Amino acid sequence: SAPRGLNPTQAQVLALLHASAAPPRISDVAEGMAVTLPTASDAVKALVAKGLVAKTRAPDDARAVALTLTDAGRE
Repeated sequence: SAPRGLNPTQAQVLALLHASAAPPRISDVAEGMAVTLPTASDAVKALVAKGLVAKTRAPDDARAVALTLTDAGRE
């Protein structure tokens, strides 16, 4: 993960998203990683800026944000 400019938390978020059957929300990521919501949010924000994660509307609740991997994030 270091050669790609990722810290361990960001790498863990990518792994969690890769293993998820449905697009999780940031709260799901925080819970799955046993970190605080701000920690998960900061990691996701950095991954979005790097083009590895995309934020979309949750299919079951248009007010909620779901996270998906981009093509670059899947690589």
